Amino acid sequence: MKKAVFFLLIFFTLGCPLFSQSHVSESWLSFGAGYGNSFEQFSRENTRFRSYVASPGFIFGGYRFFDNSNLGIFADGFFAVPVRDSLGNSDKSDVGFQTGLIIGPGYRIALSDRLAFRATAGLTLFLASFVYSEHDPAHGTVEYETMSIDFGPAADIGFRYRIGRAVFLSAGSIFTANFGRLMWMDATFKEMQTQKSSIGWERNFFSFGIRPYITVGFNLLYIW
Repeated sequence: MKKAVFFLLIFFTLGCPLFSQSHVSESWLSFGAGYGNSFEQFSRENTRFRSYVASPGFIFGGYRFFDNSNLGIFADGFFAVPVRDSLGNSDKSDVGFQTGLIIGPGYRIALSDRLAFRATAGLTLFLASFVYSEHDPAHGTVEYETMSIDFGPAADIGFRYRIGRAVFLSAGSIFTANFGRLMWMDATFKEMQTQKSSIGWERNFFSFGIRPYITVGFNLLYIW
């Protein structure tokens, strides 16, 4: 959990400068909801696993364009709670959350006075944390706490519709393709009152994610 809090602090540290407004820039700040769909595969102990995770949650982010340019920088973040998790033939109930950060260059093009297309490409850090219990015949009840960080390229493509001078609606989707995963795992053996920790890279890992969303945004140029 401490690692997750630290990860969120990184987002606000990197993202807040994007949202601050100056007289030579235009900044957009938006909040909304999204629904994540993640497909992944990896290997453990010579076994190949394929997994699908569905996760509704919140989206927040911002763009900043300099000197009235169509080019700028952006940062997207999200927080989601998995509601469906399938992993191989394993059947277990767990509790967890996901959070992510995407940052990179962005581009916009006006299609009309109110409608604009925007597209971005950047790098993503994707964090997931789960807590679950399983019964081990040799050790009794084992409680697992895992945290993983995925790395890879990402894109955010969508449309912005201005409904007022300072307010707009936005709809689109975040696409991710992660090629690396660093995994932490703590296993607590209840009956033995012992704990075992491990850390390492997931083998043969790849994931692809699609997260459609809709947000309400504000053009900070007309707010302050």
